[in-house]
Amino acid sequence: MKAMVPNVFRNGRTLDVDHVNANLRAIANDIKRSQDKRYTYCSVIFVVDGLNDTDTVQERTIRLSRTSTAYPVDVVGAELSVFATDSVAWTATATDENGRVMTLTASANDTDVVEGYDSSNVPLQSRTTDLSFVFSAPSASLMTLGRLTLHLRIDRHQQNSATLTTFTPALFYPGSSTSGATQDAQLTAAENAVVSDEANQLDIRCVVISANDIAAAQTWRFPGAVGMTGLRICGTAVGAAARSVAISDGTNTVNLACTGLSDFKEGTSALVTSTDDPTDTTDDLVVTITPTGGAISRVFALLWWS
Repeated sequence: MKAMVPNVFRNGRTLDVDHVNANLRAIANDIKRSQDKRYTYCSVIFVVDGLNDTDTVQERTIRLSRTSTAYPVDVVGAELSVFATDSVAWTATATDENGRVMTLTASANDTDVVEGYDSSNVPLQSRTTDLSFVFSAPSASLMTLGRLTLHLRIDRHQQNSATLTTFTPALFYPGSSTSGATQDAQLTAAENAVVSDEANQLDIRCVVISANDIAAAQTWRFPGAVGMTGLRICGTAVGAAARSVAISDGTNTVNLACTGLSDFKEGTSALVTSTDDPTDTTDDLVVTITPTGGAISRVFALLWWS
């Protein structure tokens, strides 16, 4: 097997300081290359068909709910596609925790003939606070078809409480006296950086299930979901009082009790691991959304997994 360092040392030979330094630099470069490959990218689509300008703010809000603040997310781009019954410019606006604002404006044409479309690459961060996009229209309009697509970047080095350890070698110089313990300390520091990198390698991804005015149980099947370890569901719902909705992945359930169209409800499921066999459908990941007491205005289920 080819050595991963430029120089190999053997017993009985003189230890060349330049060769030691070259090896330490090579190790440091390999670790840095691995740690720089820190991002996972994915896109999620929120379906907002039937949105009305007279809906409550909560009904017109989409929240990028995460399982916890240990999973920071960047929105690196967004697209808004709208068909509406009136010639109205629908907007979707979000402000991140740093005060940056993204506004998408899609000017739909009357009678659902012409698509309104807009995109933005204003970067938004979600570290301590979940991002919320609020839709609005300046005059009467019914959005017969609406799609908000968010392009996400997730930093795998910030997904748990461990601090990422880097490695900057302390080089040796000719003529200096260096103990073996000092050289061992350099190798130990390199090993610690590798262990830290391995502990921060969860490539988190997300998919969104949208259910608008859902009045009866519906299921969504994910064939070939093998490897969806660390799966959690973040659910959001807005519905009339005394109504509720259950979002289940077959193992865990998010139960959301609605208290009115002006109240935004959120919940997160426990961890579950999918062991789906992609060659059959008997153990596909199946998500079921079940309303109780009447139709629920807006339900979104965000499935996060590694």
